[in-house]
Amino acid sequence: MKKILLGVSLVLSFWFVSCKKSDVDFNKYQDITINPEILTPLAQAKVVARDLLKQDSIIKYDPNGLIRLTFKQDSVFNLIADSILKDVSLGTSTTTFSIGELDFAGQNQSIQVSLQEMSANTDPATQAALQLSDGTNDTFPAVSSSISAITNLTPSTEYESLKISNGFIVFSVRNGLPTELSSFSLSIYDNLPTQQLLGTINISSLPPGATAKDSINITGKTLSNELSYSIPSIELSKSSNEVPINLQDVIQIEVAFSQLKCIGGRAKLPSQTLAVNNMSLDVSAPNSDIRLKNIELGLANIDVKINSSLPTAVNLKLTLTDATQGGSPLGPQNISAPIGNSQSQIDLSNTSINLGSDPTQEYNVFRADIVTEVQASSGMVDFDSSDKIEIEFIPSTMEFSYVDGYLGQKTYDIAIEDLDVSQLAQLGNGIRMENPRMHIYVTNSFGIPILVEINITSKDEENNTLPMNVQDMNFPYPSIAERGTEKSATFTIDKTNSDIVDCLGMPATSFEINATATMNPDGFIGVYENHVENTSGIVLGFDADIPITFSANNFSFTDTVEIGETLLDSAFQLLELSIKTINGFPLGGTIDLMFMDENYVVIDSLKDVTLLQSGICDANGRVTQKSTYLSEVLMNEDFLKNLRNGNANQLGITTKFDTYNSGTQPVSIYTDTRLDVILAFRAKAKFKLNAQ
Repeated sequence: MKKILLGVSLVLSFWFVSCKKSDVDFNKYQDITINPEILTPLAQAKVVARDLLKQDSIIKYDPNGLIRLTFKQDSVFNLIADSILKDVSLGTSTTTFSIGELDFAGQNQSIQVSLQEMSANTDPATQAALQLSDGTNDTFPAVSSSISAITNLTPSTEYESLKISNGFIVFSVRNGLPTELSSFSLSIYDNLPTQQLLGTINISSLPPGATAKDSINITGKTLSNELSYSIPSIELSKSSNEVPINLQDVIQIEVAFSQLKCIGGRAKLPSQTLAVNNMSLDVSAPNSDIRLKNIELGLANIDVKINSSLPTAVNLKLTLTDATQGGSPLGPQNISAPIGNSQSQIDLSNTSINLGSDPTQEYNVFRADIVTEVQASSGMVDFDSSDKIEIEFIPSTMEFSYVDGYLGQKTYDIAIEDLDVSQLAQLGNGIRMENPRMHIYVTNSFGIPILVEINITSKDEENNTLPMNVQDMNFPYPSIAERGTEKSATFTIDKTNSDIVDCLGMPATSFEINATATMNPDGFIGVYENHVENTSGIVLGFDADIPITFSANNFSFTDTVEIGETLLDSAFQLLELSIKTINGFPLGGTIDLMFMDENYVVIDSLKDVTLLQSGICDANGRVTQKSTYLSEVLMNEDFLKNLRNGNANQLGITTKFDTYNSGTQPVSIYTDTRLDVILAFRAKAKFKLNAQ
């Protein structure tokens, strides 16, 4: 019996007496004898605000008794000038370019078509006339012929296949016959992977001894090295007089490639120099907003990593176009790039570099020209226009002797102790603190705009977090004319410029405070005039002030307690707990009871049981009249039977409260704010429970 009395009593008073459980001693009721329908007084408890929120180094009491939380650190951050230049750095920069189109000369071939071959494919009369006139002067007859058989050209030894991005097959046709070539057609085929017609040329009215040209556009074709041809039409005009007739005379055809550019295939790559790559390399350091115009280096080396997917080696000539050494332009840096990965180093010691000459970005840019010399491959290789060279520039050693420009938004950590507000968390969920404030104090002698960004994160007892979203604070700073002097200011954090109220209402048990000081908080505004004296510095202070003045609407507190085995005793037909509250707190509300099994599955529940009514407040939110309320929690026989059948042994409780006047008026907690709770128990049982 003792277990259920203790459990139910704690549930109903938990929100108010969670830190005062020891005030209610239920051991003295161990030997209770239950008589049916008898109301038995159990306990009386009180909660006083000064006991919940005891005065210490953080919790303070105003002279009028208002409770508030305070925290202060006079100096939480101090930055000196030497901390700035050491942080100036150049970041790694990577450039990648592909080989694109490569030039090929192709492989020329010759085709001859003799009068003998032409006569073999003409009519018998013409064939006989030519045979009789062979080696004599005679009138050349009109000839109409063709060579329809497809004849293979000699396979090229320079390539196996080529993806043509631009180019032509050019045919030069010379008439070696003594009469006009009135019409001539030649078709060319690619035999792989299946035979297909690439195109047909047509020559007309070609006098004896003359040469004509025609071409086939093969742009976009994939060309194998197994080509063939046919001559679908040869027309020779009858001569106007006697001419020498020789069956060995030929029509000479030269096959060549023109303007041939390839984007892939398998071939012997010829040596060639690719077009100059003009590159602008952004060397901004990661997470840095520095905009450098000019740098002068002491000891400085840049590692160069190259990853080449080309199937042959290349030589690179790298020229930093805006670098000087000893007043003279820095010469080209020769870099060898074999197939795959390689690494080298560029020495830039005692070099001055202008990083602001690129018209597209006037800061942090190395301008460089790269000439790529492709070496001839030793044999057939597979290549593609997407084959690329990736160059990574890594400043391995970089000592700055001078920099100018805009020094960016470098940040510096500020250490502020976490703020313990666990006393407020005892008040439960949904409370809105009305007037919490924090302050930042600064003195600054840097000739650079300074921003302090306070990242305050509230955390509850379950480690849930919520950012306060504090606004950035732009600190005053001396102009160039005022350099060496200090500027001072105080910044307030409150509900008008942050989420401090929401953070406290989680409810928060602590504030984690991580702050940074940022140079040039407005970013780049078009000028390069930052200045720092070696005596410049910045000092930061901090405090917090949280009066316990709040409002709440339907805020809650949830917990789970064990209720023991008594509810499983079938002797009980009815259990009822009476709670009388005399409330001097400026809030009131209800409670939900969820009866659960050992796996926290809800078996049955009691919802919206009124627990107490708010004390009546004056205009300042202070209770001037306490409220008295009597509530009853009834568990009848069916309810208890349901709990027994479900093996209920856990009780979840959720309180839901509003502050005075439905949460529309801010209220305050004073040291003498008090709640009294009187508990009574009534039971109806089938037997008499003897004392143990």
